[in-house]
Formats: sequence, structure tokens, C-alpha cells
Amino acid sequence: MSKFVIMGDSAAAGVGDQVLEGVYKGWGHYLFKAMPSMREYHNLSRPGARVAEMATIQLEIALELKPTIAIFICGGNDVLRNDFKPLEMYEQIKTSINQLEEIGCAVFAMNLHQPSKIIPLPKTLKKVLDRRVTALNLVFENLEKNHGLKLLNIANVDEVYDKSIWHVDRMHPNKIGHQKLATYFAKLLRNNHFRVHPIFVESPSRASKLSNWKWMIQKGTPWFLKRSVDLFPVIIFLSICEILGLTDRIAPEFKLSDNSDGNLLDIA
Repeated sequence: MSKFVIMGDSAAAGVGDQVLEGVYKGWGHYLFKAMPSMREYHNLSRPGARVAEMATIQLEIALELKPTIAIFICGGNDVLRNDFKPLEMYEQIKTSINQLEEIGCAVFAMNLHQPSKIIPLPKTLKKVLDRRVTALNLVFENLEKNHGLKLLNIANVDEVYDKSIWHVDRMHPNKIGHQKLATYFAKLLRNNHFRVHPIFVESPSRASKLSNWKWMIQKGTPWFLKRSVDLFPVIIFLSICEILGLTDRIAPEFKLSDNSDGNLLDIA
């Protein structure tokens, strides 16, 4: 029986396309509905999850399910943490890919866009996040080149920076954004010989200022206060390191030695 599994964080879980309190559709829902050969859909992702969770807890469940297709989106929460370690993330994702491929699963993923192109940020913080996102995307690039990962390079899709497809929080796609993301994955799946029907994308509609303010008061402010406890110290630390030129504390330079071809990849 063909099974479709999604792993990762809030972007994989469908945040931004909520249908009920705590219940999301998201791009995975639209993509599954367009794949006639898939009989089961399991979204194992969790808002707030980091790569380590995806590569352990979520992966263990996925391996038990024995999926035909697995897609993951992860890393967004890692770039916002003090202990950002691309080399460890590389090894964790590589191991996940290998284990899924061993059971005959086709593995797909998406890299990260540059959030600073959507969210206005202080110059120092922008440099930090841009450097980290670039480092993580080089990890994905290497995994695509050497380990069979089928990658959706969202960073090079100009449309992804259109604010009309983003939720008011500017951190997650809105409903239309999730539908568009499903179409991007659909194209990638077709290119890899999977049958996917066309996916309907609704016309953009601007949310009223009243509804935006309502969301910010009811959802955005509590989320911001909760996350500020762990994010603010990190932001201060990263900004100081950037000002002092301590880039090794922000995104240390290192080399990935790939045994499959002996190539070295510098990530800074």
C-alpha cells in the first residue's frame, strides 16, 4: 500500500492554513489529495521541531510506516538557536535519507528561503540569519548532490517572496501559500515519475486590517511572549558576536568530507 509521510517543523505541519483550533491542512493535504496512487497520508511533523527531532522521533515512526514517499521541511528552528551546528544537522539528515532509502522510500525536502527578504530586520541580525540560512542550504545542496535527496530549491523561487502568500505572522505561508507550495512539490514529484494531478490555487484575497489585528492579539502576542524567553537571549548573543566579528561562534567554518566521492564542501 502506497503511503505518503511528512516530517519536520511548523512549515511542514501546515501552520498558516488552520481549519480548526490547532488543526491545519497545509501543503501536504493538498498534495496528497492530488496523488491518486497514495492510499495513506501521515503528517508526523510538529511546530517547533528541530532537525534532531525529525531525525530521531519522527524518523522512527516513519520507518515503521514504510512510506513510498517522504518529504521533510526542517532547519528553520535550528537557525534561531545558540547551538546552531550545520555539521551535526548534515549527519542527522544524511542518516535519515539513507535509512528511508534502504526501505525503498523516495526522499524529498525543501531548503530555506531568506526570511530577511520578507521580515524587516536590524542590519546585524539580518547578516547573522542570512549567513546561517546560506550554511544550511549548502548542507541541503550537498545532500542532493551526493545522497539522493530530491530537493525543492525554494530559495530560488521568486514568487516565494510575494507577501500576499504569507500569513500575517510573516513566518508561515497562508492558505494560498500552502497551495502554491503543494504545486511546487507536485512538479518535483512529476519530474521523478510520480503521478500528481493539477492542484487548485485560490485567488489571493487581502485579509482585513481588523482580522490581522485580531489574530495578532489572540495568537501572535501570546506566541511572541512565549518565544521571547528563549529567542531574545539568542538574538542578543548573535548580534554581539556579529559586531565583534566572532563569526566562528555564529556559523563556524568547517569542511564536509563525503566518503562517496571524496569532495570537500566549505560551509561558513
